[in-house]
Amino acid sequence: MPKLILSRTQQDVQLAWAAARCNDEGADWSPGSEAVAVVDSDTGKIRAVMVINGFIEDFASVHFASDGGKTWASRDILAGLFGYLFVFKGLNRVISITDSTNTSVLKLWIALGFRIEGQIRKSQDGRKQSTVATMFASECRWISPEGE
Repeated sequence: MPKLILSRTQQDVQLAWAAARCNDEGADWSPGSEAVAVVDSDTGKIRAVMVINGFIEDFASVHFASDGGKTWASRDILAGLFGYLFVFKGLNRVISITDSTNTSVLKLWIALGFRIEGQIRKSQDGRKQSTVATMFASECRWISPEGE
C-alpha cells in the first residue's frame, strides 16, 4: 500500500491537475485559489486534489478531484484536508456546487458529511441544474473540537 501525504508544493501543477478532472469548473481557477494534493510519497503521483477558492471572511468554496480511486480518502488524509480548511485556514463553512446529475460527487459529499442545501436552476451554462452542499466546522467529523 503506498504511503500518501498531503502537499501544497507546485500549486500551478496541482491546480491544473484538478481542473482537468473538474469538467464543470473549466480549466481556469479564480485568482487566489489554493490546492492541497494527496500524493504518493514513493512515486510523486497525485492521487487527489482539494481546491479552495472564493474566500469571503470565514467561508470558501471547495472542490475535490481524484484519479478515480478511493484509497486516497483514508481517515488520516481526510483529517488533514478538513483540518487545513477548518483549523489552519480558520474557515467556519465550506460550500460545494456540482451538476445535479453528477452522482459520484453527490455520493462523496454525503460520505464526507456535507449537507445538501438546495438546487440552483439554470446554473453556469443556463441549462443545467446544480446541487449545493455545505459543511460547517462544527459538523465536521474528520477533525476534533479544540480541547478534546
